[in-house]
Amino acid sequence: MPIYSFQKGVGVESIPLQVHPYAKKMMTARKYVPLWYFLPDAVTKAKDRSKDSLVGSHTVRASPNAIPDSRLSWPQVMRAKSAFLNTLRLGAWPDDHISMFAAFYINMDMHSELQEQDGDQVMAHYHAEMRLAWYDAMERKEPFDLSVISNRVLAESRREIVKQRQEKTLKDIQAATALMEARVDAKLQKLSQITSTPPFPSPRQSSGKARQTPYPSTSPRKASRQPDNPNFQRSFRDLNQAPLTRCHRCLGRDRHDVRHCSRTSLWNRKRGVTCKWNKQGFLEITSGTNAGLELCADWQRRNGCTSKAHPEKHRCSGCTSSSHGASSCPEGE
Repeated sequence: MPIYSFQKGVGVESIPLQVHPYAKKMMTARKYVPLWYFLPDAVTKAKDRSKDSLVGSHTVRASPNAIPDSRLSWPQVMRAKSAFLNTLRLGAWPDDHISMFAAFYINMDMHSELQEQDGDQVMAHYHAEMRLAWYDAMERKEPFDLSVISNRVLAESRREIVKQRQEKTLKDIQAATALMEARVDAKLQKLSQITSTPPFPSPRQSSGKARQTPYPSTSPRKASRQPDNPNFQRSFRDLNQAPLTRCHRCLGRDRHDVRHCSRTSLWNRKRGVTCKWNKQGFLEITSGTNAGLELCADWQRRNGCTSKAHPEKHRCSGCTSSSHGASSCPEGE
């Protein structure tokens, strides 16, 4: 370090402004430096560093803790701008340039945008975009008056902040939904451990899939709820809910469980039955060319079935004839 002369009897009233070494280096070279370096935290670190050692400008590096202008809040921008303006003289900027930077911050601080919703975020975004753009333009030797507020850039900043807010809201909703589903799953698992009945599928498990029902569409329980459906068939096992004149399987009139008639022959034992109960609770033919055919329950009744949706099922469950149902079968009791 060279030795400089001093004027005897002339001191200083205050310690000169301490600046982060990297910021000092960049400001002296008139280069862009993030405004974070002028915040009190960065200045404090610069003071501590200056107490420990004297660092040459050639060894100065950017701080790993530095935050880009785009992530600074508006209060942070306002807190750091004074130190930034005072440091401009390190680069020997002309007075009109220093005045331009000062007017830049004054005009932003007095702009009506700050009175709008999210106005401070919009203005902080505008500051980051415009200050970097000015230094880029200076590198191209095409500087502009930074103090003039660009309404177009300000509108773009507002759209960006609105977009960020919407994305954050969506993420919050997704996180809340995931948390709710996790709680529901935990409660259902706990419930399944207490009861022997398996739990219903959780919202996550049933999402995007057709809801499963405990009975197929042709089941007697579901069919009995749709008497107005022209294609519906009433289950044979619901027949005990109305007065029965004849069992549709054995064609007998004696008292027995017609829902689960297990006789292997007709009521008069002249021949075997022609149908059996299937898993859905309907009768189906067991032999012949129509083996496996599920029969219409209404067709077996005295009034028959008026639906034309399944004519192939209109056969007698006692003799498989298509001319009548079980209630009118000549082989019945």
